[in-house]
Amino acid sequence: MSEEMNKRQDLTEVEALDYENAYLEVDEISDEGGKAGGGEEVKLAEKVDGTEKVDGAEIAAKAEKVKKISFFETGLGKIKELFAEFYNKFFKADSKKGKILAGVLAAVLAALALLIFINSRNKINPKDYIDISYTGCNGYVSLDLKVDTTELYQKYSEKITDQDKLAALTEFCDSFKAVNDDSNLSNGQSTLVKIEYDKDAAQKAGVKLSDDSFKTKVKGVDNGQSIDVFSKVELSFGGVSPKAILEIKNNWDDDFLKTLTFECDKSDGIKNGDSVLVTCTTSRDELAKHGYITDNQMTKEVKADGLPVYCNTYTQLDMAEVETIKRACVQNVESEVADTTTRMIYQITGKNEYLRLVNEERTENTSVILTTFMVEKEQEAKGVNNYIEVLIGTDIVCGDVTERVYFNYEFTNLYLKADGTFVMEHDDYSHRYNCGTNADDLFLKNSVSRYDLYDYAYI
Repeated sequence: MSEEMNKRQDLTEVEALDYENAYLEVDEISDEGGKAGGGEEVKLAEKVDGTEKVDGAEIAAKAEKVKKISFFETGLGKIKELFAEFYNKFFKADSKKGKILAGVLAAVLAALALLIFINSRNKINPKDYIDISYTGCNGYVSLDLKVDTTELYQKYSEKITDQDKLAALTEFCDSFKAVNDDSNLSNGQSTLVKIEYDKDAAQKAGVKLSDDSFKTKVKGVDNGQSIDVFSKVELSFGGVSPKAILEIKNNWDDDFLKTLTFECDKSDGIKNGDSVLVTCTTSRDELAKHGYITDNQMTKEVKADGLPVYCNTYTQLDMAEVETIKRACVQNVESEVADTTTRMIYQITGKNEYLRLVNEERTENTSVILTTFMVEKEQEAKGVNNYIEVLIGTDIVCGDVTERVYFNYEFTNLYLKADGTFVMEHDDYSHRYNCGTNADDLFLKNSVSRYDLYDYAYI
């Protein structure tokens, strides 16, 4: 065999394999066959002295113009390996058979590639439309899957003109969901993403999925942000000892941390000196699933101190303040009777004949009859801690008629501030009294109902 023939034989052996590579490197083959991308003819080989010669440089340059199809590197790549082994074993010594086989197999490969492409044009790769992000820190990761159904619809609706198919495509896209059931994942761990969709709608729209599930590997997740759960939680006492309460206010700005929940072993009936244990009821695992870890305790103890205190004996009352309030009660009786819109003598007695009198009422002989201080026997009970009641008698005069009536004013929850200042709320006197024509009945109406619960002192 001549040197030229040897070269051609060697060239044929290599070129047969390169011819395959040329097809394997081409990214996209259109329905028209032999054209790629914008319709430019992709020339894979030319005749040199009657021998098929591959121009590798030209093919490489033209292959850059189209996208790489992954299945060329898998199924067809395997065929390439099998062909190379078969060719070298049985046809390497016979250049004529080798050239024929190379040409035939190249044509088969091209046709197979075209069939695979045509068959896969309407197959949807679900991964192209799913954005995967992570929630939680390493070891507590869960997947956050978001499907771009808008892009999915736009891409495939361009190929459909039939209105029924477009409607089916809309149903298909609306039903398209990505689901992952795993949690507490770590970096490097694989997990399965399942695709759920309306199969009937997909069939009517003429679309198929390349896979209805795929695996993805967790990566790049950090170990979480360290926090103290109580650092932005305000714990404060409100009210008066021994009936104070503990108020818990979550001041976190983060959308998850602002939902942290807390409970305490004593929320009310708190007095000075009490210690209250507050516990974050959100678990460490739940924190980690949202990207937070804590080395601090999930409990915190707070002590009640410096609270105002209810008066539990009349000696704690500021009697000068009490006298001021008694005088204010007398003045309120006089103003209530003088108010022409009230017809007080009728309201108290219920006698209709007083409605026929001229509406000019006044008080005479108004005075405080009795002042009573009542305090709970059980200081930590849930009722009103203490009362002061001021009973006032007066004569209401209307024309020639005079009626003796009584007003009983009530004030509650007198206390001392931390600095010892006496506090007795006494606003809006018009809503603090009951009235009637019998002093005993009026007084007993309140005192009898409280007899078992309160101690009494007359001041």
